[in-house]
Order: sequence, then C-alpha cells, then structure tokens
Amino acid sequence: MGLGMDRKMGHRLFAAVLAAFFLFLVSACGGGGGSTSSGSSVGTASISVTDAPGNFDHVYITLTSVWVHASADADATNTAGWQKFPLSSPVTIDLTQLENGQLEKVWSAFSLPAGSYQQIRFFVAPTEDALTASAQALGLKYNNEVVDQTGAFYPLRIVAPASGIKLIGTFTMAAGGTLDLGVDFDALHDVVQITAFGAGTTEYMLKPRLTYFDLDSAGAVTGSITNGAALDANDHFVIKAEQLNSDGTYHVVRRWTGVDKNGDFTLYPLAPGTYDVVIRGLDTETMIIRNVPVIKGTTPTSSPTNIGAVTTVAGTDYNASGQVKPTGAWVQFYQTPSASDVPYEIRYRHFDPLAGQFADFALSNSPMWVGSYNGNAPVSFSQATPVEGTGVYKAYATAELYDRSAAVIVNGTDAASLDFGTLAITAPAVAHQVSGTFSMAGNAGPFNSGYVIATYGGTIVNAVSPAPIQNNSSYVIGDLPGGVPKAFYGIEAWAWNSNSFAIGRPRVANLTNGDDTVNIQMKTFTP
Repeated sequence: MGLGMDRKMGHRLFAAVLAAFFLFLVSACGGGGGSTSSGSSVGTASISVTDAPGNFDHVYITLTSVWVHASADADATNTAGWQKFPLSSPVTIDLTQLENGQLEKVWSAFSLPAGSYQQIRFFVAPTEDALTASAQALGLKYNNEVVDQTGAFYPLRIVAPASGIKLIGTFTMAAGGTLDLGVDFDALHDVVQITAFGAGTTEYMLKPRLTYFDLDSAGAVTGSITNGAALDANDHFVIKAEQLNSDGTYHVVRRWTGVDKNGDFTLYPLAPGTYDVVIRGLDTETMIIRNVPVIKGTTPTSSPTNIGAVTTVAGTDYNASGQVKPTGAWVQFYQTPSASDVPYEIRYRHFDPLAGQFADFALSNSPMWVGSYNGNAPVSFSQATPVEGTGVYKAYATAELYDRSAAVIVNGTDAASLDFGTLAITAPAVAHQVSGTFSMAGNAGPFNSGYVIATYGGTIVNAVSPAPIQNNSSYVIGDLPGGVPKAFYGIEAWAWNSNSFAIGRPRVANLTNGDDTVNIQMKTFTP
C-alpha cells in the first residue's frame, strides 16, 4: 500500500465516464425505474455537480447506484419506498476535476415527478472488491483511491457501502415548474487520513457529508489574493462564506473554496443574501470581509459580486491535538473580532473517525484583519485582536445524533492536549450497545490491529478497537443513540496484520428498542 505511481490521465475516457455518470443521475431522478412522466404532475429539472478543492492530485470513487426517497429518515435496509437505479456497469470519477466553483451540467429539461424529495443515496463499489472495468481503465489499484501531491496512491476506504452515502438537504419539484440542482462534494474535509497498523502505514477514509442545492436561487462571489507568497501551495488558502446560525449565536459556513494558481477564487453556488467572507491560510493572519451581497442569478462568469484583490499578511501558527467520543465527531474553532461580533468559524477538522483523535492541526497565532465590502472600492482592513485573545480559540466538538460539546479554550500553551470528553446523546435517544463475536474463514488471523465500526447514513458514528481480532473473539461497541424509530446502524469491522487486510461486510443493528447482537464474518484480502 501507499507506493508512488506515475499515471497519465485519460482525459477523453474521463470525460466520457463523467458524462455517462451524470446522464445516469438525471434519468435516475425521474422516477421508479428511471422512466419519465408526462402531464401536469411533473416539472423540468437539471443536475450539475461541484466539489470543494482538496489537497490531493486525484480522489477517485467508483459509483454503482443511486436511490431516491421522499423521507429524510428512510433507512437503506429497513424502509420501503426507495426508487433504485443501478448502473448497468460501475462508473469511476475523479472528484478533483470538479472544484473551485466549477459546475458540470450534462443534462437539462428532463421530467421529474412533482413532490418533495428529502434524500438521495449514492452507492459506491467496495474498495477491496475486484477492480471494476472503469477503475481498471484509469489504471487504479483500488476501486476508490487517493493520489496525493507527491504521486503516491492509497486505498480510500468506504464505510458501509451497502448503506450508501446519504446526501443532506431537501428540494421540491413543482408541477409544471423548473429546477436546477447541484450536488456538492468536499474532498478536503471528507477524505480523512487514517493509520492502518497503528503506526506508519497511511490509508484514507471517505467520511462524507454531501449536500445538494437549488441553482436557480444561487449567486456567486469572486475575488483574488495578490501577494506572491500567498500563491505557495503550502499555504493552503481557504475562503469561506459565513452567515449567522438560526439563533444568531455564531457563524456557520455556507460555502468554501480555495485559490487557483493565479490567486483567484470563486464562491459558488450560494443562496441570495449577505455573507461575511473569511480568508485564512497556513502561517497567515486571518482576514474577514463583512457584508458581501450575493445576488440571485449571478454566476462566476455573469455579474458576480467581486470583492477585489486582497493582500494577505504573513503570520505564525501553532499545532493543536485533541480527542473525543464518539469517534465520528468533528471540531470547529471559533474567534470573535470584537465585542459587538459573534464568533466566526476559522478552522474545521474531522477527528480520525476510527481513533477519535486529531494531531498537528495548525491554528493561527496572530491577530486578525477586518474590513467591509464597499462595492467597487478596495476593501480597507483594520487589525483586530480577537475577544478570545491573540491565537486563542473556542473549540466545539459535534457529531450527528449527539449534542454539541461545551466550549474548550485553545491556545498555543495547552493546544496539544484538548479533551472534548464524551458527547451527550441528543434526546429523546438514549445510549445502547451492539456486541458480538468474529468468525474467520480457514485459519486466517489473528489480526493485531483493527476496528469495529458503527455507521449511520453512510458515515461513522463510533468505533472501538478490540485486539486481537480472531476466530471467536468478541467485541462491544457502546454509546450509540437508540430507543427511537430511526436507530438502525451498519456494523462492520476492519482488521490488519503484517501481510493482509480483513473486512467484515456490514450487517444491520436494530437499536430501536434496546441493545442488539451482531456477529461478524471476516473476509481476508491481500494488499
């Protein structure tokens, strides 16, 4: 695993594969079996896709099917009413080809039955299975694969592939109306590095939080960073469009992007409204531009709001580390420019979804700069010392199905030992557990490193590390929200030893009325 590999991209093949994929998506959304409808009960829709930039040369995923449902709570294995649209053969796409505000529209004016749609699930070929024809055509070693900026390639593990990846959001198709949908990936945040053997061996995991949105109600913001040092790829600039949350107590990120090789950036799509734009990078002082308007109908090439050229200021960083339970949480770091402001999200990080930890995460140890949008005039910035203090943050851990943590104060002195504790389960759910035993084919194992993983909606909720994993050994994974109707979890296991990898195909745990028992059959693969 993790060996460097030099590839030439097959651009024509990729374009054909991508077009075939989106053609499939569009027909899939048309109703059961992919058929279209006619009459007043349908509208006209289109689909486009975008991706936020990531720190990778390529991120390949191999899709096999898309399902659509009217309920946001429908479970992939225990709920009727799914419209299922399997591909005639799997399709492999590279997410890094669709980034920095670029949208690929490959179909328009197709018929979609009127109604409210609250869930789409993408299904991905298991990374460990025999290579699909589409992955082979791109020269991959795995069905899902990451190629880093050195050219080294690694497996991209997909949790609970049988449950699909749940997309977040709701859209309504009006009878006789039109709808232009976009699907948003986030390779930078959702492709998470993991350590397979406990030390030294790198792999990646897709920890997806996908969204989709209505492009008919979207607008665009553009700008640029002009100083040469800011264009260094090592600075990893991120530009965020933020708004107040529903109760006005902190800012939330609506859309983010990076800069291209010329220093230009595009925030698109965004819902119409007013945003504050946060610009941050490594070894750079954070900058905030207030009151940036987004106008409905604008695009990156048609009358976007342009905030002009921004010259960033060099700063210094320190590294933070932390831990949490459940392992599937993420952490957000906030600062407040003045006493009249509410906190802005400056940085965001997933915990390692298997170990519940993160390490060596850079935070600015410098002042901030704040200015306001002023039409065509250059933004005038003033230096600000955050209310929390220079280099000081309030950090909160969050996980789906759990309450947000209390604030943890972060500074350069104690940043290496942040402990967010165990997050409280969101009521009315209560804690339950799943237990069981392992069985191995033949004489496989033992595996001295591994995890049992509980997933919900295609992403990890919690994980434990029983060792060793071998025939008839047991596990218990607890602190899982249960006692509510939607408490169904995928349970699977991953295990490594010095020469092989094993996976227990996902099974469903039912915690709606209490604890459950799930025994796991492991299958061994040779890396």
